[in-house]
Amino acid sequence: MQFTKIFLCFPDVDDALNEFRCRDLKRTGRKPNIVVSLVPVLSGLDQLRTDYGKHGFIPELRFDLSGMNRKQIEQYLGRFEESGMKGIFTFRDEDPGKLEKFYSLAIPHENLVMDIELESFNGISIEVDRERLIVSSHFRSPAATMGKFSRISQMECGAIKIATYSDTAETVRIMWEIDSARDGRPVSFTPMGRDTMARIVSGLAVNDFMYSHYGRALGEGQPAFMDVERIISILEGYE
Repeated sequence: MQFTKIFLCFPDVDDALNEFRCRDLKRTGRKPNIVVSLVPVLSGLDQLRTDYGKHGFIPELRFDLSGMNRKQIEQYLGRFEESGMKGIFTFRDEDPGKLEKFYSLAIPHENLVMDIELESFNGISIEVDRERLIVSSHFRSPAATMGKFSRISQMECGAIKIATYSDTAETVRIMWEIDSARDGRPVSFTPMGRDTMARIVSGLAVNDFMYSHYGRALGEGQPAFMDVERIISILEGYE
């Protein structure tokens, strides 16, 4: 099977009012941007908008887990944009045709950036501004981390996301190496596994944007958004 690569476009236009780009994921102070991973539900949009306005998190819309069809996703994205929210569109699948079909739905919505898995990158053909592209990689071997990081760093993307299983010593080493190798683009490193505190420490110490959940963990060890907020509040008390 022969695949074609994603085509990147680089428009020279002024920022729109509700435009969202990977550069907006960049940490501007000590606190990282907090992403909340959630399964989109049409009936939950009003509550999401309320919480979004109150807490200022970035929703990651996991449409691959939603069971929505094309029409339902289009309806959700339209209402999401009309509400003034900005977020990350994510769809994980091994079928290149399905990936191309669903990521194409996000392109008209300037309030969205797209998270595309490195291993799927050559499998789909869509046209997207590099500042709307997060390239991510999820894998089991911590020894492969910097090789993956280096490979993504050479790609035309706006942000880098790395997730691997690692013990405490490996997590600290990876945090140090990623922090030393970063090139100015927003970075997120997630130590996968049951150790929730490792995710939080990495998020606070290294990440420009870190991941949490919104009532239901979508990954083992994923911290709740409010728990991350509480820890940040405690740490701010010592500044």
